[in-house]
Amino acid sequence: MGGNAALHAAGIATYGVALTAEAARERGAAVAKLMVESLRDRPALAEVFRAQPLVPPRHLFAPEQGLSLAFGGDRVEVFYPGRAHAPDNVVAWFPRQRILFGGCLILAGDRVGNRADADLAAWPASVAKLRRFPAAFVIPGHGERYDPELISHTLAVLAAAGPARAPGR
Repeated sequence: MGGNAALHAAGIATYGVALTAEAARERGAAVAKLMVESLRDRPALAEVFRAQPLVPPRHLFAPEQGLSLAFGGDRVEVFYPGRAHAPDNVVAWFPRQRILFGGCLILAGDRVGNRADADLAAWPASVAKLRRFPAAFVIPGHGERYDPELISHTLAVLAAAGPARAPGR
């Protein structure tokens, strides 16, 4: 959401799941503060984040409805699989290219990583829902692995991480 103000100023539409707008209202300032604190060893970058307002997307969609966008001769389907790495994570499916952008919901490495907003109990079921997409490529939030086996790999990493706990427990 840090770049949305610039996009809006340029007349570019922004889209997001309604859960993201809720999160921005409820926890935006705290998340921004944590980001700046995490960059204290990189003061110039920390200053960029400090100066960047968190602005929710203008066009919101309900998680259970998803979103379909058409552009050029293509379309993209935005799908909310459920709580996982974050309560509002979505994936983007490009059917013609058979590319699934999984973001941080999909793990390319061998550890879960940041769990600050994660729901470890729900994450595996959310990932399993992605099997419905006949992806040739699955793009994680981090890493240089892009194969469709990343869905199974993510499930294995989550299983190895230990007992699942819901947030606040």
